[in-house]
Amino acid sequence: MNLNIMLRGQSNSVLFDAFGGLATLQNQVQTLLGFDGKSSTVTLVADFGNASGVNTMNSGTAFLSDWLTPKNGDWHQGWQVNTLEKGLLDDVAGQSAAVKASPTAIVWLHNEYDSQQVNLTADEWTSAVRFDAGLVRAALGQSAATTPYIFVNAIPYSSANWDSNQQIKIGMQNLANDAGFNALVGAQFQDANMDAWDSGMGGPHLGAEDTPQLAYRLARSIAEEFAQYAVPGSPVALANGQLDSNGPEVIQAQAVDGHANQVLLTVGFDHATTLLALDAVAATGANWFVNGSVSAGNGGHWATGAELVDASHLKLTFTDPVPANGLVFYGYGYGKVWSQVDGTGIGHGIYDEHGMPLWTVATGVQIGAPAQVIPALDTTPAGPANGAGGGADTLVLHLSEAAWQGDAQFTVSVDGVQQGGVLTAHASHAAGATEAFTFHGSWGSGTHALAVSFLNDAWGGTAATDRNLYLDSASFNGAAVPNAATALLSQGTHYVSGPGGGAPQAVSLGSGADTLVLKISQDAWLADAQYSVSVDGQKLGGTLTASALHGAGQSDTLTLHGSWGAGAHDVLVTFLNDGYGGTAATDRNLHVDGIFWNGAAVAGGSADLLSAGPHDFGFGTAIAPVAAGAAPAAAAVAGPVDWNAVAAQAEANFAATGHWYL
Repeated sequence: MNLNIMLRGQSNSVLFDAFGGLATLQNQVQTLLGFDGKSSTVTLVADFGNASGVNTMNSGTAFLSDWLTPKNGDWHQGWQVNTLEKGLLDDVAGQSAAVKASPTAIVWLHNEYDSQQVNLTADEWTSAVRFDAGLVRAALGQSAATTPYIFVNAIPYSSANWDSNQQIKIGMQNLANDAGFNALVGAQFQDANMDAWDSGMGGPHLGAEDTPQLAYRLARSIAEEFAQYAVPGSPVALANGQLDSNGPEVIQAQAVDGHANQVLLTVGFDHATTLLALDAVAATGANWFVNGSVSAGNGGHWATGAELVDASHLKLTFTDPVPANGLVFYGYGYGKVWSQVDGTGIGHGIYDEHGMPLWTVATGVQIGAPAQVIPALDTTPAGPANGAGGGADTLVLHLSEAAWQGDAQFTVSVDGVQQGGVLTAHASHAAGATEAFTFHGSWGSGTHALAVSFLNDAWGGTAATDRNLYLDSASFNGAAVPNAATALLSQGTHYVSGPGGGAPQAVSLGSGADTLVLKISQDAWLADAQYSVSVDGQKLGGTLTASALHGAGQSDTLTLHGSWGAGAHDVLVTFLNDGYGGTAATDRNLHVDGIFWNGAAVAGGSADLLSAGPHDFGFGTAIAPVAAGAAPAAAAVAGPVDWNAVAAQAEANFAATGHWYL
């Protein structure tokens, strides 16, 4: 069994991949579905930077003008395929038959440049996405049923026109509500730091800490979408195909009697039961907005406070009275919730006990309207009631706390799967005490992502009135997890890479009399290093995963077989999922330790790949130049695909039948 994840977008999709988010997403979906990565796999379709233009991602590009353009300048007349869209479709068409036949989740991180378009409407945006989906699905040879579009709602782009970005969110919502289209909003993303290299907090690009948070949310949505393929005994199967993937949603807003400046919100849950305590930023009412219409151009009211009334109700306070039938939004337009002190977004949303963030529908929740009915709404708690679990592997965490007005509470997740419910620390950090929390699972060898989420930070203004949580140490199957210890001094999630790598492995690909052996190792962090290999432009195998650890002096052995013969050749090793957390200990790298051609060492056959991208190695013996006057035979080249002609046929089929196909 194989499933695909296709990553779409501009620079933030590239960064999500570069910071290790895509590899983390792949690992977490496989874990949730119980896939072993061998007989049952998740394949990544994500390409960037190919000079040929065959890419699924292109930095600094607008979907509505660079990938597609309206016919005759009027989107009502349809859309025209541009070079970037053609490159995407060529990428899809060039996948193997097995990949194209596999159900494919199409992850969409592409609202940034489009959100700058003034007067953009949801109808225009959805028209373009429908057109795109018809072509992508035709290139895959699949229907909508097996190719869900998974939207990130939405990247908080600092240069966005707020009304236009909200229209994109409405478009995502409308497509998700269209069962025939098959889409879902797979992750809320308003609580991001957005602090990549080019700016401080709140910049245009997501940062290294944003990626595992986004991967965690997307993994739950994708795994639930593909629940029918879950292996018996897997987390998804044990949960009967229902995870807390949507997070808590505001389903009703009511005026508070006698307080025209207050609104009471009712929250519905998706396989969760309670809202967690608000941190200091969330308690200021950050990101809550009430307006008379969907357009912020009509003014509006920003909240000045938020209070947790009980497990499923919030009370908002505003400076002035709010419209009696106004619309309540959480994360309107630009959408980022952030601390006014340091600009951070992570941890400052409002969350359920699984760490999933609160949200409102993109069209707003009308004050005084009846509670919304959500078919997917379910209040059944997910997961076991304690942290014990079952399985041959053992994870032991030692934690302590600084208690004040209550003990520190937290949750623990491994590879995106929460282990048990809300846990409570009791050991005093100041007294040097620590408490062991033991978890069992079937995680196997390799790198795993451990997340400890501090849920109820509190501070009374002094060191003596400050509730904190401390992760003192972690061990996996008796081996210490390096760099695990940390102090969680504010509400949020601390990510730790589990024991990296595994035993050196031997992999053999291809057939033929010639043999090329590559020695490969890795520095693992949050996930194992992944790469691909091609010889003389021909890719061998798919996405490969390193196991041996470079620091331990070990190497995997990758043996390639072929009929390359005499002459000069080249082997291209492409590092796919670089990740960096800011220190040498939190840095994922790939190492080519040596190359051997038919038993002889290749000069210059080692390299340290410290960032994502290809590295070319030459091997073999150079052949004599072609004699003067002689011309090599021209290689047969297949003619280019006319994707606009394909689009015209797909549109005609849709107009005649209501279905996209070729």
